[in-house]
Amino acid sequence: RDISHIRTKDNVSGFLKRSESSFDYLEAGHSSTSLSTAYGMAIARDLNKENYNIIAFVGDSSISSGLSFEALNDIGCSKHKIIIVLNDNEMSISPCTGALSLNLKNKCKKDRLSLNENLNMYYKNYYQNNHKGNNINMFKSLGLDYIGPIDGHNFSKLESAFKLADKKNNSCIIHVKTIKGKGYKFAEEDVNGLYHGIEPFNVETGTVLEKIKGKTWSTIISNITATKMSENESLVAITPAMMIGQDLQEVFATYPNRCIDVGIAEDHALTLASGLSLNGKHPLIFIYSTFLQRAIDQLNHDLCRMNLEATLLIDRSGLVGKDGSTHQGIYDEAILISTPNIVVSMPSTPSEANSLFNLSLNYKGVFAIKYPREEVYPLLPIEDNEKYNLNVTLINALFIKPIDEKLIKRLLKYETIIIYNPYSTRYGLVNLICSTLMKFNYKGKVVTKCVDDKFVDHATINEQLDSMKINIKHIISLLK
Repeated sequence: RDISHIRTKDNVSGFLKRSESSFDYLEAGHSSTSLSTAYGMAIARDLNKENYNIIAFVGDSSISSGLSFEALNDIGCSKHKIIIVLNDNEMSISPCTGALSLNLKNKCKKDRLSLNENLNMYYKNYYQNNHKGNNINMFKSLGLDYIGPIDGHNFSKLESAFKLADKKNNSCIIHVKTIKGKGYKFAEEDVNGLYHGIEPFNVETGTVLEKIKGKTWSTIISNITATKMSENESLVAITPAMMIGQDLQEVFATYPNRCIDVGIAEDHALTLASGLSLNGKHPLIFIYSTFLQRAIDQLNHDLCRMNLEATLLIDRSGLVGKDGSTHQGIYDEAILISTPNIVVSMPSTPSEANSLFNLSLNYKGVFAIKYPREEVYPLLPIEDNEKYNLNVTLINALFIKPIDEKLIKRLLKYETIIIYNPYSTRYGLVNLICSTLMKFNYKGKVVTKCVDDKFVDHATINEQLDSMKINIKHIISLLK
């Protein structure tokens, strides 16, 4: 594949894509799916009486997620063999968190010599002792054979490890140590996650070429959070590995005892929030829209059902551009609307964001604040928009749920209503407004412009909006 135009419209995706290559046997953009998928493939292989190895790759940050642990628990007690390559570079976007990460790090310190010794000799002297019950590691206790740690940049040692794994009858882990960004000095030394998903940059200096012109919504919400946490000691921030993405570095540095990065464990993050809320704290849950999908049961069962206090700060709501179909934040709205005991809101300005944040801290229940990936710019002066000469009434849907039925009743006198929502499919706010208009027997014309009901491929956000004719210019053309 030609990656010179990666993650741009009609070119190569940044993630696995079956339509791009026969070597992409599955697709994934979220972490921790490889073990369950590989195990399912192994079961099918054995039912078909076929004979070949299935190899799953998983990172040290991904293996600590609930989905990976569920898979390991099942794989370890079965006869369906897979080989698991644990790529351990001590990094997620930023450095890994959690006990498993520390355990792997400590194990590599104790076994540092093994990275340079002959694998077969190391296996003979060390792992046979393991089989006798001495110093059994976590993976062995789950019924998995363990090989490593291996220098992941040494091909001869990797070859030996794979040959050894091939001879085994059981599923096994090959623990390889690698360096994230290997071969490029600036990426190797990056501990802040800059090179995890970098914009165009100067290869010689490592500096980003295009600077952000305005503040991002993430920065605005983070600044509000810092102020509120300084004023209110009951606030506790939680994020599932999105500290860098949601610009929370300073908040975490200032309030380390009240900030929790649970790693790639979205479901755990929300149920953890329920425990905090039950004991008198007010959790602030920072999460991307696309990752919130992985914790809907916990939101429903553990927070909303008990009507517990929590503020849900949903970043990357709406289209996300070049990250593509696996990361679009266009589905949460419909899910949240269908969940009882929740307020769903979306500010259009920083001042509205501040007001909503304040309101959420005094609300007796779950209060969601959605915000997009875009940068925030000052509003145009009114005189710059009079040139369109439009006779319209503009309503800002600050609250998505609950719907303001008194306001909807006031719309019944209008001949035409245009519902514009570039942040969700029609199953979100659009359907809610339409159903409420029907409830009050509206007789006029309703035009809806929202994201198509599909998985939206990678492109710039403007290109994605243009392709679906839901940009502002198109809306204005409808009004003329």
